[in-house]
Amino acid sequence: MPIFRHCEERSPAPFVKRAGRSDTAIPHINPYINSKMAVKNYNLFLKIITVLAVIFLFHQVNAQTIPSFNINIEPLPIFAGDTAVVTVVPNNFSVSSTTFQWYINDTFNKSVSGLGKDSIVIKTASDKQEIITIKVVVDPGPGFEKIQRQSLVVSIPPFRSTEQISQEVAKFKADFKILAFPPDPSPGQTIHLNIQAVGFNVDTAKIQWFLNDKSMLSGIGEKSFDLETGKLGESYRVRVNITLPEGTTNSQSLTIRVNDLSYYWWTDAITPQWYKGKALPSIHSKVTILALPEITGIPANNLIYKWLFNDGPVVNKSGFGKSTYVFSPQFQGITENITVRAENMSGAIKKEKTVSISAVTPKVQFYQIKPLEGIDFSKNIDFLEAAPASILDFIAELFFFPPTAESDLSYQWQLGSRNVPSKEPASPNILSVRSESGSVPEQFIQLNVENKKIRNGGTVSSSFRLRYR
Repeated sequence: MPIFRHCEERSPAPFVKRAGRSDTAIPHINPYINSKMAVKNYNLFLKIITVLAVIFLFHQVNAQTIPSFNINIEPLPIFAGDTAVVTVVPNNFSVSSTTFQWYINDTFNKSVSGLGKDSIVIKTASDKQEIITIKVVVDPGPGFEKIQRQSLVVSIPPFRSTEQISQEVAKFKADFKILAFPPDPSPGQTIHLNIQAVGFNVDTAKIQWFLNDKSMLSGIGEKSFDLETGKLGESYRVRVNITLPEGTTNSQSLTIRVNDLSYYWWTDAITPQWYKGKALPSIHSKVTILALPEITGIPANNLIYKWLFNDGPVVNKSGFGKSTYVFSPQFQGITENITVRAENMSGAIKKEKTVSISAVTPKVQFYQIKPLEGIDFSKNIDFLEAAPASILDFIAELFFFPPTAESDLSYQWQLGSRNVPSKEPASPNILSVRSESGSVPEQFIQLNVENKKIRNGGTVSSSFRLRYR
């Protein structure tokens, strides 16, 4: 602190004239301040040198050399059937200390990979052209990076002789297919078989049909044959031999198996417990369709199912083992067509079936409860004659309503034009009618059943006439 005070108390430094320049002056520099700045700069210089040294040493320790090499392929060109040798030729590393990993068409070949194995032998096919991808991973070891490269082995297709070309032309001219409709018949179904020629006139060729190696039909231009299938699981081998006018022959065969595909569908729409008929779907109910394939040797859960709704594919409900389809009808009286196609993994066996389902209107039917006999379910009532001064009980049964809790249903009985209560609050679907003695006109009884969960169209009405005689 005294030093700084001394510096502050000094008078301004005098200007010293330099030789040759009388107007230029150099200020006097305090020697203490000058030495302090020199020390500070020296320390900064040492820090920079230290950092640079660390970076240099780190680089020297971690630096790795990139392997340099060429890939040599012999012989060139490569003809179909030749054996090619692919070799790595190094430029800056030794083969003996290098590990080579060889891949053929992206498949690792362990038998030809390893330390010092710098080459691979490729045998090309003799009957066709090939393009083979060869990849090699080169790892020379410490001090080198691991690197991979790839190359192509391309063979020249084989040359065909005049005889081979003639055979190919003759084979093409005599080629044909056997077509069967339907291709996957059901038991007791008629199959129509015909041949589709590629390069010859079927009307001038001699055609022989064989069924399970037994001759069934033969003659010029016999291009079709009908087959009646038998029981489920039977198979038929159809063979066709053709002979062209110039003597060229050919033969094709087709195996037909008798399989079947049926279905069963049901709905969760409600019906009375005593009802023995089939429940029919209504709007807001669910319909479940189960495909029932019968394909020889293939379990139903090993098939692929493709579902179509009104000819549109339903992708999220199709797939392996998906033999059921569930939907809810949205429109009343509109027929919905649901198609299921079942096929094996290869697609060689296919069966198809379509089911048509339409939503019906829920309905209410009335039945008389007789004092001694109970409920008479033998007939529903739309008109009834009864004696005057009698007490009549009726029960309303619901058919094809979507699943609904009893608490969500509201029953309103009407006698004539006025509302009347049910016989008991606990049984809102039962009505008791007492007629007065004397002349009583015909009565009109109606019931409105409302599903409180459905906003529009949730009310179903039904009625019957009651006449006293």
